[in-house]
Amino acid sequence: MLFVSGAWRPLDLVKAEWEIPDQRVKKGKGIVILLPSQAVEWFHMLKARSYGPDYVLPA
Repeated sequence: MLFVSGAWRPLDLVKAEWEIPDQRVKKGKGIVILLPSQAVEWFHMLKARSYGPDYVLPA
């Protein structure tokens, strides 16, 4: 999975959506990607193990 932003903000795990804002898309029109249940489960596991609240995969 490609992350445009490594932050948790664009991910809505309740709605199972990943929002990519206008300024991050080549055509200038933001998109919403629906996440499969497996991805939502994976993100929940990552969030439980994360070292900080800001980034999904901190450096």
